Amino acid sequence: MSGRFRRVTGGTYNLKAAESGREREARESGNLACSICLLDGSLQTFFINKQETGQVLMDQVSTELGLSHPEYFGLQIPTQGRSPLKWLDLSKIMKKQLIKDAPSLLIFQVKYFVQEPEKLPDEHTRYLFFVHLRQEITNNRLACPEKTAVNLAAYVVQAEQGDFEPSLSVPAYLSQIRLLPEPTAERLEQVSKLHEEHRGMLPDEAVIAYLALVKTLPLYGVELHYAQDGNGVEVQVGVMATGLVIFKNGIRIPLPWRKIVKLFFKTKQFFIQLERRPNEMRDNILDFNLDNYKLCKVLWKSCVEYHSFFRTQRNPTVDRPLLHQFFTMTTLLRGRPGTNTSQTSIEESNGRKPIRKQLGLETSVVPDVITTSTPLKTDSGRSELDDCLRSSREMMDSTSLSADSHTQS
Repeated sequence: MSGRFRRVTGGTYNLKAAESGREREARESGNLACSICLLDGSLQTFFINKQETGQVLMDQVSTELGLSHPEYFGLQIPTQGRSPLKWLDLSKIMKKQLIKDAPSLLIFQVKYFVQEPEKLPDEHTRYLFFVHLRQEITNNRLACPEKTAVNLAAYVVQAEQGDFEPSLSVPAYLSQIRLLPEPTAERLEQVSKLHEEHRGMLPDEAVIAYLALVKTLPLYGVELHYAQDGNGVEVQVGVMATGLVIFKNGIRIPLPWRKIVKLFFKTKQFFIQLERRPNEMRDNILDFNLDNYKLCKVLWKSCVEYHSFFRTQRNPTVDRPLLHQFFTMTTLLRGRPGTNTSQTSIEESNGRKPIRKQLGLETSVVPDVITTSTPLKTDSGRSELDDCLRSSREMMDSTSLSADSHTQS
């Protein structure tokens, strides 16, 4: 048959049908199709057996992204409202952590924020910190003063576009990049002027300068949990690398790990046991109420994970007996194994009285940017935390504050 009479044909390939078919085959074979939202906003699907642990999925993601330090990152399970961050437990099997027959969507995020991110040895890891923190600021999830946000935006432009070009129209060349939570022509003009001053700075140098500045933000690396004190006044309990921090009435009260003897919870009550003063016979305990048992357990678990991770980073275990590692890594914050609520410390479990030093709480005034982004209710009630706040206002020039103790019978 000649070409002029040949029948014209075509072809069709349905990508969505092929992808849904792969997911259907994965479900039928007992596997999960997990969609991971990466830091650049793209989605990537990974297949994993339901009986595998979360570590297997994290290993797949780490290999795909070429992570040399995957320990700083995690897979977040999406939550709504004021619910705290919920992370995929790498030690538990997948089918117990994800909702049955629901789309498995996880978010790849930085989980543990180091105190000095600009000193991270790996360039790729620094860049991922940079991308994550930039999104947190532009999406208003990390409170940032306007002046600091403008300085940070100038480093972003230098890192991504290089040196300033006089031929570019200002601020038109910046309008296509999301740099600020609320960009205006005036602010973009300021960014452009600062960008011009960074001429000659290499992209990695701009990333390092960005991280060195962003770590100074009061809420950098703080995982916030909403709670109430003993009088029902709303507060926020923050978990971070150096310890815990309490936000109340515009005051920031840090509680470093060295000041904390023990953390425990019972139903929806969360307790922080502080060091004793030399002349005290009873423990100093701060108590907080959360909305429900699950939120209380999430806060307690977050504290344990942060303390264990950063203590391991500072003091890696070398040639120590396994039993000794178990007690030093777990029992310090949880008390005796097998108890629901810890009531004894390591020293007490060994038959010795705990040695505790005098408590000193350093307080600082929280900038207005925090109080506006996370408003807190006020109350005239009296509690041990109120005493700390009242004394801190009267002695703001001093470096430490003696907290009144909450008596535990």
